[in-house]
Amino acid sequence: MKTNTLSVVSETSQISVETLRAKEKELETAQKALREAQKQSAWETSVVAANPRFVVGSVRRATAEEVTELGHCHGRVCEIVCESCGEKRVVNLQDARQCRFCKACKEVADRAKSKERATSKRLSGKSVGDLEAQIAAAQAQLDAMKSTSVAC
Repeated sequence: MKTNTLSVVSETSQISVETLRAKEKELETAQKALREAQKQSAWETSVVAANPRFVVGSVRRATAEEVTELGHCHGRVCEIVCESCGEKRVVNLQDARQCRFCKACKEVADRAKSKERATSKRLSGKSVGDLEAQIAAAQAQLDAMKSTSVAC
């Protein structure tokens, strides 16, 4: 009878060990998921600090249509809200820090930025006095032309 009792105890302890192993694996999986979620949350916080247009919680795997549309997708995408019109745009995860506009507004913003850069380049090194002198010289030439055309 002692043998039967021992076999029952060993079977019970075997079940307990297997249960403990399963629970330990479950705990490891839960801890890994928690670490990933904390890492993702910290990353999202840093992205929001760099680009307030980032939509928190929008990180996901790219669909086939998104990969085709983006052209150079690395598997994960997120969303941003356009700074001009408020429309959502899907961008690559690595572009989340610098994208601010939807595609239509980006073209307008790029043209405005280019125009501003050209204007500042043209005006660099000039002062108000220089421009006033050029205006006076042009006005004098215009007056001289008017007086010669009247004389004819």
